[in-house]
Amino acid sequence: MVLHRQFLLSGSMQSHLGGRVGDDVQFDEKACAAAGQSGLQSLYEMLFAQYHLACSQVLASDADFREPQVRANLRRTVRALLDVGIIPVINENDVITRRTTPLMNENKVAWDNDSLAALFAQEMGVDLMVLLTDVDGIYAPAAGGGRKLLSRFRRGDKQLVAAESRVGPIGQKDKLHSCIRAVDSGAVRAAVVAKAEQGVLLRVVNGDKVGTLFVSDGEPIGDADVEQQHIDPLYSGIEPQARNPMSKI
Repeated sequence: MVLHRQFLLSGSMQSHLGGRVGDDVQFDEKACAAAGQSGLQSLYEMLFAQYHLACSQVLASDADFREPQVRANLRRTVRALLDVGIIPVINENDVITRRTTPLMNENKVAWDNDSLAALFAQEMGVDLMVLLTDVDGIYAPAAGGGRKLLSRFRRGDKQLVAAESRVGPIGQKDKLHSCIRAVDSGAVRAAVVAKAEQGVLLRVVNGDKVGTLFVSDGEPIGDADVEQQHIDPLYSGIEPQARNPMSKI
Protein backbone atom coordinates (compact mmCIF):
# COMPACT_ATOMS: atom_id res chain seq x y z
CA MET A 1 0.00 0.00 0.00
CA VAL A 2 2.73 2.45 0.98
CA LEU A 3 4.88 1.59 -2.04
CA HIS A 4 1.85 1.86 -4.34
CA ARG A 5 1.03 5.27 -2.90
CA GLN A 6 4.63 6.41 -3.30
CA PHE A 7 4.56 5.22 -6.91
CA LEU A 8 1.43 7.26 -7.59
CA LEU A 9 2.89 10.35 -5.95
CA SER A 10 6.13 9.92 -7.89
CA GLY A 11 4.06 9.67 -11.05
CA SER A 12 2.38 12.93 -10.12
CA MET A 13 5.78 14.56 -9.68
CA GLN A 14 6.81 13.27 -13.11
CA SER A 15 3.67 14.75 -14.67
CA HIS A 16 4.38 18.12 -13.03
CA LEU A 17 7.90 18.10 -14.47
CA GLY A 18 6.61 17.17 -17.90
CA GLY A 19 9.11 14.36 -18.41
CA ARG A 20 12.11 16.67 -18.03
CA VAL A 21 13.90 14.16 -15.81
CA GLY A 22 14.75 10.50 -16.23
CA ASP A 23 12.77 7.61 -14.76
CA ASP A 24 15.64 6.68 -12.44
CA VAL A 25 15.57 9.98 -10.52
CA GLN A 26 14.69 9.57 -6.83
CA PHE A 27 12.20 12.20 -5.64
CA ASP A 28 11.86 13.49 -2.11
CA GLU A 29 8.80 11.84 -0.50
CA LYS A 30 7.49 15.09 0.97
CA ALA A 31 7.81 16.83 -2.38
CA CYS A 32 5.91 13.96 -4.00
CA ALA A 33 3.18 14.31 -1.38
CA ALA A 34 2.85 18.02 -2.12
CA ALA A 35 2.72 17.42 -5.88
CA GLY A 36 0.08 14.71 -5.55
CA GLN A 37 -2.36 16.54 -3.28
CA SER A 38 -4.17 18.51 -5.98
CA GLY A 39 -4.83 15.43 -8.10
CA LEU A 40 -5.92 13.39 -5.09
CA GLN A 41 -8.39 16.03 -3.95
CA SER A 42 -9.73 16.40 -7.49
CA LEU A 43 -10.50 12.68 -7.46
CA TYR A 44 -12.37 13.00 -4.15
CA GLU A 45 -14.36 15.94 -5.50
CA MET A 46 -15.34 13.98 -8.61
CA LEU A 47 -16.44 10.94 -6.58
CA PHE A 48 -18.49 12.93 -4.05
CA ALA A 49 -20.05 15.00 -6.84
CA GLN A 50 -21.68 11.82 -8.16
CA TYR A 51 -23.80 11.90 -4.98
CA HIS A 52 -24.33 15.67 -5.14
CA LEU A 53 -22.05 16.19 -2.14
CA ALA A 54 -19.29 18.74 -1.63
CA CYS A 55 -16.04 17.76 0.06
CA SER A 56 -13.04 19.51 1.54
CA GLN A 57 -9.51 18.57 2.53
CA VAL A 58 -8.21 18.60 6.10
CA LEU A 59 -4.55 17.70 6.64
CA ALA A 60 -3.15 16.87 10.07
CA SER A 61 -0.31 14.98 11.74
CA ASP A 62 0.12 13.21 15.06
CA ALA A 63 2.03 16.21 16.44
CA ASP A 64 -1.02 18.44 15.92
CA PHE A 65 -2.93 16.56 18.60
CA ARG A 66 -0.37 17.51 21.23
CA GLU A 67 -1.09 21.21 20.73
CA PRO A 68 -4.34 22.36 22.44
CA GLN A 69 -4.82 25.35 20.15
CA VAL A 70 -4.25 23.29 17.00
CA ARG A 71 -6.69 20.66 18.27
CA ALA A 72 -9.28 23.35 18.92
CA ASN A 73 -8.78 24.74 15.41
CA LEU A 74 -9.18 21.28 13.85
CA ARG A 75 -12.30 20.58 15.89
CA ARG A 76 -13.88 23.94 15.07
CA THR A 77 -13.08 23.63 11.35
CA VAL A 78 -14.49 20.12 10.99
CA ARG A 79 -17.68 21.06 12.83
CA ALA A 80 -18.12 24.17 10.69
CA LEU A 81 -17.77 22.08 7.52
CA LEU A 82 -20.28 19.50 8.72
CA ASP A 83 -22.73 22.23 9.75
CA VAL A 84 -22.98 23.38 6.13
CA GLY A 85 -23.04 19.86 4.67
CA ILE A 86 -19.46 19.69 3.38
CA ILE A 87 -17.72 16.33 3.87
CA PRO A 88 -14.23 16.72 5.38
CA VAL A 89 -11.71 14.30 3.85
CA ILE A 90 -9.07 13.97 6.55
CA ASN A 91 -5.58 12.77 5.71
CA GLU A 92 -2.10 12.90 7.17
CA ASN A 93 -0.04 15.94 6.25
CA ASP A 94 2.88 14.09 4.69
CA VAL A 95 4.65 17.35 3.81
CA ILE A 96 5.27 18.49 7.38
CA THR A 97 5.07 15.22 9.31
CA ARG A 98 8.01 14.48 11.60
CA ARG A 99 7.95 10.80 10.74
CA THR A 100 11.20 9.59 9.21
CA THR A 101 10.26 5.91 9.02
CA PRO A 102 7.05 4.82 7.23
CA LEU A 103 4.24 3.90 9.64
CA MET A 104 6.18 5.14 12.69
CA ASN A 105 5.80 8.52 14.37
CA GLU A 106 8.60 10.40 16.09
CA ASN A 107 8.10 8.28 19.23
CA LYS A 108 8.49 5.03 17.24
CA VAL A 109 4.79 4.22 17.68
CA ALA A 110 2.89 2.64 14.79
CA TRP A 111 1.14 5.42 12.89
CA ASP A 112 -1.11 5.43 9.84
CA ASN A 113 -4.52 6.74 8.79
CA ASP A 114 -6.22 4.35 11.22
CA SER A 115 -4.34 6.07 14.04
CA LEU A 116 -5.33 9.45 12.61
CA ALA A 117 -8.97 8.33 12.38
CA ALA A 118 -8.93 7.27 16.04
CA LEU A 119 -7.47 10.61 17.13
CA PHE A 120 -10.04 12.58 15.15
CA ALA A 121 -12.87 10.36 16.39
CA GLN A 122 -11.84 11.06 19.98
CA GLU A 123 -11.42 14.76 19.34
CA MET A 124 -14.87 15.05 17.76
CA GLY A 125 -16.57 12.75 20.28
CA VAL A 126 -18.21 10.66 17.55
CA ASP A 127 -20.77 7.94 18.26
CA LEU A 128 -19.26 5.48 15.81
CA MET A 129 -15.90 4.97 14.10
CA VAL A 130 -15.65 2.53 11.17
CA LEU A 131 -12.31 1.22 9.88
CA LEU A 132 -12.48 -0.59 6.55
CA THR A 133 -10.04 -3.27 5.43
CA ASP A 134 -9.86 -6.15 2.94
CA VAL A 135 -10.80 -8.90 5.41
CA ASP A 136 -14.04 -9.53 7.29
CA GLY A 137 -12.90 -8.27 10.69
CA ILE A 138 -10.82 -9.34 13.69
CA TYR A 139 -10.19 -13.05 14.24
CA ALA A 140 -9.44 -15.17 17.32
CA PRO A 141 -8.38 -18.83 17.67
CA ALA A 142 -11.29 -21.28 17.43
CA ALA A 143 -11.79 -24.04 20.01
CA GLY A 144 -11.21 -26.84 17.50
CA GLY A 145 -8.32 -25.14 15.77
CA GLY A 146 -8.28 -22.59 13.01
CA ARG A 147 -9.84 -19.21 13.64
CA LYS A 148 -13.20 -17.55 14.11
CA LEU A 149 -14.45 -14.08 13.29
CA LEU A 150 -15.23 -12.01 16.37
CA SER A 151 -18.61 -10.31 16.02
CA ARG A 152 -17.68 -8.22 19.05
CA PHE A 153 -14.39 -7.62 20.82
CA ARG A 154 -14.08 -8.26 24.54
CA ARG A 155 -11.14 -6.94 26.52
CA GLY A 156 -10.26 -10.53 27.46
CA ASP A 157 -9.77 -11.58 23.84
CA LYS A 158 -6.00 -11.18 23.92
CA GLN A 159 -5.01 -14.02 21.59
CA LEU A 160 -6.03 -12.80 18.18
CA VAL A 161 -5.27 -14.20 14.75
CA ALA A 162 -4.38 -11.78 11.99
CA ALA A 163 -6.25 -12.67 8.83
CA GLU A 164 -4.45 -12.70 5.51
CA SER A 165 -4.58 -9.13 4.28
CA ARG A 166 -2.72 -6.89 1.86
CA VAL A 167 -1.66 -4.79 4.85
CA GLY A 168 -0.43 -7.88 6.70
CA PRO A 169 -0.76 -8.90 10.36
CA ILE A 170 0.77 -5.63 11.61
CA GLY A 171 -1.81 -3.60 9.72
CA GLN A 172 -4.64 -5.60 11.27
CA LYS A 173 -3.13 -5.22 14.72
CA ASP A 174 -2.93 -1.46 14.20
CA LYS A 175 -6.66 -1.37 13.42
CA LEU A 176 -7.31 -3.33 16.60
CA HIS A 177 -5.26 -0.94 18.71
CA SER A 178 -6.86 2.11 17.07
CA CYS A 179 -10.34 0.83 17.94
CA ILE A 180 -9.34 0.00 21.51
CA ARG A 181 -7.80 3.44 22.02
CA ALA A 182 -10.88 5.14 20.60
CA VAL A 183 -13.48 3.39 22.76
CA ASP A 184 -11.27 3.35 25.87
CA SER A 185 -10.96 7.13 25.65
CA GLY A 186 -14.63 7.43 26.59
CA ALA A 187 -15.17 9.89 23.73
CA VAL A 188 -16.20 7.25 21.16
CA ARG A 189 -19.20 5.01 21.89
CA ALA A 190 -18.39 2.22 19.45
CA ALA A 191 -16.02 1.20 16.68
CA VAL A 192 -16.27 -1.38 13.90
CA VAL A 193 -13.65 -3.08 11.75
CA ALA A 194 -15.29 -4.37 8.57
CA LYS A 195 -14.50 -5.42 5.02
CA ALA A 196 -14.63 -2.66 2.42
CA GLU A 197 -17.41 -3.70 0.06
CA GLN A 198 -20.52 -2.30 -1.58
CA GLY A 199 -23.04 -0.94 0.95
CA VAL A 200 -20.99 -1.82 4.04
CA LEU A 201 -21.37 1.58 5.73
CA LEU A 202 -25.14 1.50 5.37
CA ARG A 203 -25.22 -2.04 6.79
CA VAL A 204 -23.13 -0.96 9.78
CA VAL A 205 -25.33 2.00 10.71
CA ASN A 206 -28.45 -0.14 10.14
CA GLY A 207 -27.22 -2.46 12.88
CA ASP A 208 -26.47 -5.47 10.69
CA LYS A 209 -23.99 -8.03 11.97
CA VAL A 210 -20.97 -6.77 10.06
CA GLY A 211 -17.30 -7.10 10.97
CA THR A 212 -16.13 -6.77 14.57
CA LEU A 213 -17.79 -4.39 17.02
CA PHE A 214 -15.79 -2.69 19.80
CA VAL A 215 -17.47 -1.05 22.78
CA SER A 216 -15.99 0.42 25.95
CA ASP A 217 -15.86 -1.55 29.19
CA GLY A 218 -18.58 0.67 30.59
CA GLU A 219 -21.07 -0.31 27.88
CA PRO A 220 -23.37 -3.26 28.66
CA ILE A 221 -22.67 -6.23 26.39
CA GLY A 222 -25.28 -8.94 26.00
CA ASP A 223 -25.04 -12.21 24.12
CA ALA A 224 -27.80 -11.41 21.64
CA ASP A 225 -28.14 -8.65 19.09
CA VAL A 226 -25.31 -6.58 20.54
CA GLU A 227 -24.75 -4.89 17.20
CA GLN A 228 -28.42 -3.90 16.97
CA GLN A 229 -28.34 -2.67 20.57
CA HIS A 230 -25.49 -0.24 20.02
CA ILE A 231 -25.61 0.73 16.36
CA ASP A 232 -29.35 0.96 15.66
CA PRO A 233 -29.93 3.94 17.99
CA LEU A 234 -27.17 5.83 16.20
CA TYR A 235 -28.93 5.51 12.85
CA SER A 236 -32.46 5.98 14.20
CA GLY A 237 -31.39 9.36 15.55
CA ILE A 238 -30.54 10.61 12.05
CA GLU A 239 -33.26 12.62 10.36
CA PRO A 240 -34.68 10.90 7.23
CA GLN A 241 -33.46 13.65 4.92
CA ALA A 242 -29.93 13.22 6.28
CA ARG A 243 -30.00 9.49 5.52
CA ASN A 244 -30.43 9.93 1.78
CA PRO A 245 -26.73 10.34 0.88
CA MET A 246 -25.91 7.30 3.05
CA SER A 247 -28.48 5.16 1.26
CA LYS A 248 -26.55 5.60 -1.98
CA ILE A 249 -23.29 4.19 -0.61
